[in-house]
Amino acid sequence: FVMPGLGSQTISVFGADPLGTPASVNGVPGSFLALARPDGARYYVFARGGGDSLLILDASFNVVTRKSIGDDVKAAMLTPDGRRLVVLTGTLRVFDAETGNEIVPPSSPDVGAVPMDVAVNQDSKRAFVLSPSAQRVIAIDISTPNLAAAGNVFLGGGEYAGIAVGPNGYV
Repeated sequence: FVMPGLGSQTISVFGADPLGTPASVNGVPGSFLALARPDGARYYVFARGGGDSLLILDASFNVVTRKSIGDDVKAAMLTPDGRRLVVLTGTLRVFDAETGNEIVPPSSPDVGAVPMDVAVNQDSKRAFVLSPSAQRVIAIDISTPNLAAAGNVFLGGGEYAGIAVGPNGYV
């Protein structure tokens, strides 16, 4: 998936072997990220700004659902098992990857004032949110609809730009 530049909404989708263009998708202005379920049944395209900030596409790149998340999307990940879509806006939002429905917890998890990035562990049970303004990494249990905090680590001073989880579980 190659995202459009300013003034265009057309997302180009290339086959990998041989390299070719099997499809174009009419995205939305500000499209910046595409994620794919491991089985290839769904694709998720994110855009910054208002309007349709999440497009859910089927395996043939047809738009299944358009969603306005409302807040500026900062980062998103699909869990390795392909069941959950984890989206970071001003808070952490979790969607069922099959239906596109948001899993709404009883209360929003505390991810700091200005969360910046999110990563998910290999067993798809925890999301880790980087919140530089709060100088911490927050672990959230995403295996249940409660989205409960599962711990946090305070960082020393400095600037932080991203977070990742390795296959060994290290964050």
